Amino acid sequence: MDSSDARPVNQAVQTVLEEIARAKQRAAERQRKQETKEKEKEEASQYGVVRQSDGTVVLRLPPAPEKPEPGDCCNSGCSPCIMDMYWDRMRTHKALVRRLEEQYRRILNGSEEEAVDAAEQKVALLDPLMFKRVRVMHVDELDGRFGRAVVLEATARDFALSLGQHIHIRAHTENGAAKQGEDQDQDQDQDQEGCSILTRPFTPVMLQAADGVDRPHLLVRLYEGNAMSAYLRQLRVGDSMLVRGPSSTIGDLGGLFGSKSSKSSSSLVLVAGGSGIAPIFQILQFAHASAAHRSSRIALVQCAHRPGGLWLRREIAALARDMPRLAHTTVVSGSSGRLTEAALRRALGESSNDIRRAAVCGPGAFNADVGGWLRAMGVRIVHAL
Repeated sequence: MDSSDARPVNQAVQTVLEEIARAKQRAAERQRKQETKEKEKEEASQYGVVRQSDGTVVLRLPPAPEKPEPGDCCNSGCSPCIMDMYWDRMRTHKALVRRLEEQYRRILNGSEEEAVDAAEQKVALLDPLMFKRVRVMHVDELDGRFGRAVVLEATARDFALSLGQHIHIRAHTENGAAKQGEDQDQDQDQDQEGCSILTRPFTPVMLQAADGVDRPHLLVRLYEGNAMSAYLRQLRVGDSMLVRGPSSTIGDLGGLFGSKSSKSSSSLVLVAGGSGIAPIFQILQFAHASAAHRSSRIALVQCAHRPGGLWLRREIAALARDMPRLAHTTVVSGSSGRLTEAALRRALGESSNDIRRAAVCGPGAFNADVGGWLRAMGVRIVHAL
């Protein structure tokens, strides 16, 4: 082809692309500095309500997240945007400050006996404001090559999540290949432009590990061509993961079981698709741990493409032994790949006549479809997790 036929370079577009690249580089550099600063603050002092060596009780509040500069946003539709991440961290920070201030008032008023001794204060494993490293203790394959159970070296006390709360996992990738969390600081500095940051929410399930201790299990579905799946697929025992939490984006789920004064016998319906069984199982564990909710009428519909994708069936059966009104129905969609309204109605049976509250967890399209079908059945409250 004659060189004269080549399209001229659009300088305006080129300028915009270069500015976007510079903005992304500035944002990545600022993020690294923020993480370094937070790590230094963490090592220098602890925050919370502490009792000092002279016996006085003091309140040490965590530092507020640093707000990005206006030019740090590249305006190219990144998800999540650096500004979205900042406001999410600010909401978490404000909630933590309120909780610590309330704890401090209770201690001063004598309604709470002890503050933590500053000399003996232990760094919390989970932190809602910064990512911390947690070691991978064990890995099991689930449903062949389609899923994994990653057991973290932590306890239920370390991961004390309330109903509806989850954690965030961060992975660093370079040229499409996942990086180990343990090496991310050094590797990211070596190749700033080629390193991408992935952050995704997960709900850990507290189960008994091989050592007899209840530990957080991450039940993850693996997808081909997905960067986070590539990262999770190559994790090995002894690797570290970057974890932050707890976080919540769906508000209070306590109302799922109705008010304490309510005498209604209506059913609570839980519908899980694939790995969405993890947040749903959290609700079941919450109900099982409460004498007030253990006898609630609960209809659980669990869906998967293959029988091997029906995770936690044994654990659900164990809970059901103490929950006589828990009905667990499984649906294998097979080659069709989707749950249908007719299949959902069959699974619910007579329960579909008196449903008032429901929680649904699965892929976005799954949540939208099931939520619409449930509302058509007259369900008043549908939580999409």
